[in-house]
Amino acid sequence: LGSTRFAATANFTVEGIESGIVLATPTSRAAQNVFWPARVRHVSENHDLPSGKPGGNKRTMSKNQVHVIFLAPFWNSQDSTKKSKSSGASDLYSMGPLFEFDTIDVSEYTISKYPFESLSTAQVESSFRFLGLPKGAFPRFLDAHRLAVAFRLYSRKHI
Repeated sequence: LGSTRFAATANFTVEGIESGIVLATPTSRAAQNVFWPARVRHVSENHDLPSGKPGGNKRTMSKNQVHVIFLAPFWNSQDSTKKSKSSGASDLYSMGPLFEFDTIDVSEYTISKYPFESLSTAQVESSFRFLGLPKGAFPRFLDAHRLAVAFRLYSRKHI
C-alpha cells in the first residue's frame, strides 16, 4: 500500500499550466477568495523567495503546494493607502506593487485553467462583473489579464 497523504491531489492537473499562467486564489484575506491571474514559478526559480526564506529544492518542497506570482494584484494596495492618505480615490487599487509572491495549496478550489487565449475588454468586463469587487479595482483586473496574456504568448513562442 502506498501513502494516502497526497491522494486528493495526486492526479490533479490544470489544463494549460505548461504555459505558466493560471487563475489562482491568493492566501491574503484582502483578496476576498477571488481567482486572479498568476504565473507559476518553475522549481528551478524557488531557491530563494522574496521573503528571505529559502524556497527549498525539489526534494524538500511540499508536494501539495505551488509557488506563484500574482500579476497586478488589487489587494496589496490597501496597505500602502493606510500609510499615505494623500492619494485620490481613483488610485486606491493601483498603489501597490505590480507582483506579489505567494505559496498556495494545490486543489480545484485554489487553482484553475486560465480562460483567455486573446484579450478583449468586453470579455474582461464581463468576467469582472461576477466577482463582486469594487469598480475601482477594474483597471488593476484589466492590467493583470493583459500581463497574463502577454506572458502566456511569450512562453508559447520562446520557451
